Amino acid sequence: MIDLKIPDCIQESEKLIFEESSKYQSIMNVPTLNHIELYNKMQGSWNSYLGVLGSFGPSLEAILKGSNKVVTFDINPLNILHAYLIIAAILSLEYEEFMNFIFYSAELSYYSKYYFDRIKEELPEEVKTYWQHMITTYENHPNFILLFYNKHIFYEDLGEKLKEILVRRNHYLEKESFYLLKKKLKKVKIKLLHENFNNILDTLKGQKFDKIYLSCLNLYLDERYYDIVKKYISLLNPTGIMQAAYIYNRYLKDEIDYNRYYATELSMKEVVIGNSNEYENDVAFLYRKREK
Repeated sequence: MIDLKIPDCIQESEKLIFEESSKYQSIMNVPTLNHIELYNKMQGSWNSYLGVLGSFGPSLEAILKGSNKVVTFDINPLNILHAYLIIAAILSLEYEEFMNFIFYSAELSYYSKYYFDRIKEELPEEVKTYWQHMITTYENHPNFILLFYNKHIFYEDLGEKLKEILVRRNHYLEKESFYLLKKKLKKVKIKLLHENFNNILDTLKGQKFDKIYLSCLNLYLDERYYDIVKKYISLLNPTGIMQAAYIYNRYLKDEIDYNRYYATELSMKEVVIGNSNEYENDVAFLYRKREK
């Protein structure tokens, strides 16, 4: 268990809840990409996977694809604490209970103590300390919602519609796949790293992966991003694939053109990914390593 400095995480989380300036971002609680379609286009072996943690949904999808070795990283320790919570919830709850726990539910509030008490023994002690405090203290607080990035899933009028979209984009939110994942999680080796994107190369030096998933980091990092992406190629197996960029709307011309420049330089493939709005489909850029 890495040291996440739990008292510090609690303090910074409470700042988020009370709308004060925090050094951490709110928890990425649900995936925002269409991972079913994206991963289907990243063909080949999925035995080993390196990716951005985010909501942890991308890693769960990779496990369903066959990944037995999963390494995922995030600069935000709150996302790591949330990943442990999701793992515990999948291992402990039935499908309908899990969906009620993480989405709006007319019967029980999201992230409720009712369900937390069912899953907490699956958590590492430090992680349990964090969630015990946050859920017990703020479960019914109107601002508890501010701890999470995507707040819409907790609104009665939007939650059900958004849930339908997310289920279409992520196998682990489907009932049959959920129970398959429950079995797989007991065998998979998962490593959660509290680490910066820039430092992963040194941290994992010598390791190789079939798939590398970088989500939409290209939208948030500076012009040095692709300089580092080029070095990530060294972490790929001989026929590995890296998803290097993602743009949420293929009509964002400036963003597309900027990434196309590097796509040409790195011989990356541009693929269209279906969005909920058929007129605003997304774009991903994939790099395939080809070594004999």
